[in-house]
Formats: sequence, structure tokens, C-alpha cells
Amino acid sequence: MALNPRASHGSFFPGQAPGNRPAGWWGVRRSQLYHNFSSAVAEREGGLNLTIMKRAFIFLLVSGLCCTTSFSQGEDLFASDKKVCLTAGILQGGGSLVGVDVEILATGRLGFQAGAGYIGYGLGINYHLQPYINSSFICLGYWHQGIGDSFAQSMIGPSFVLRTRKIFTAQLGIAIPLDTGPALEGTDYIQPPVMLTYSVGIFIPL
Repeated sequence: MALNPRASHGSFFPGQAPGNRPAGWWGVRRSQLYHNFSSAVAEREGGLNLTIMKRAFIFLLVSGLCCTTSFSQGEDLFASDKKVCLTAGILQGGGSLVGVDVEILATGRLGFQAGAGYIGYGLGINYHLQPYINSSFICLGYWHQGIGDSFAQSMIGPSFVLRTRKIFTAQLGIAIPLDTGPALEGTDYIQPPVMLTYSVGIFIPL
């Protein structure tokens, strides 16, 4: 016996009796319901995650700035003779949810970095304010958020990267979108012409 789950409530298709619905109507309706539900959940979770990230970034940035002003930068702040630095944190690795970047200091102030994380990757050219790898710098970076079907967007732009006396680091900048991917298809997201980029984490000279 065929199951008619909506017989008592009329047809989904106006002008047709419940028994005369087109073949496959329940599969189509189920797909529509799933799509609507998934979109609503994604929109809600996306807004919540964005709010949490912004609050966490502001908190950590303020904490880092407080730490910076609490210590004298003249006390061997730029004493590292290392040429490689590892950075890990939130939105590192090309804007990944959690990622890692590795920088190599090629000359006194010029460095090159590459990173990856969950899920994305990025590249950058850095100009340090001091001729040491543990100093703050200006970065021209490329962010690629997502890979394959999870690819959302890519962007490029400048940013300022703060490195404090200890291990805290924070990044703030702007970027121009280059492309969008499958993860944004079918959504209501409108890509702005200029985007805010930011990240927080810890760095360790190696």
C-alpha cells in the first residue's frame, strides 16, 4: 500500500487531488525542505560564529596591546637572531578556522610566508619594521578559504601584523575579493568590494 503522508492536508500541487500527484513529488518536496532547513541553519550558525570570532579577536587584540604597553620594548625586544618563525592561531593559514603559517626571513627586513589550516591556505610577502623576525610587519597576503567543494572565496590585500614582546600576535587589514566558490553558491551572501581581514595567534621563532 502506498504511503500518503499529506492526504489529510491536501496536495502540494494546486489543482491536483492528493492521489494525482506527479511521480517523485515526495522526493522533490523532501529536497526542498532539506535545502530550506540547511540554509536556515547555515545562516544562523554563520552569524553566530562571526559574532564569536569578532568578540574573541577584539578581546585578544586588546589583551595583546595591554601586554605590549606593560613591558618596555627596549629590553631586548628585537633580540632574536632566528630566521624562521612559526605562527599558529585563529584565521591563520590563509583565513582558515585554525591554521599555521611559517615565515622565512630572506633579508634584514623582507620575509616570505606560507601557511595552511582547516580549511584553506595562504601566501604572504612581509616587510618588518625592525630587522628581526620577531618584529611587527606589513604583509601583502593572499587568502584562499576552503578547498574543493568547500572553497568559499579568495582575496588579496595588505595588513598590519602586530608581534608583541612575548608570543602574542594579531593581524588587521583589508583585502579585495578575487573569486568565489561552490560553498557560496545558492546562498544569499553578497561579496563586498573590500573586506576586513584579521587573525590572532601565537608566534615562536625557530
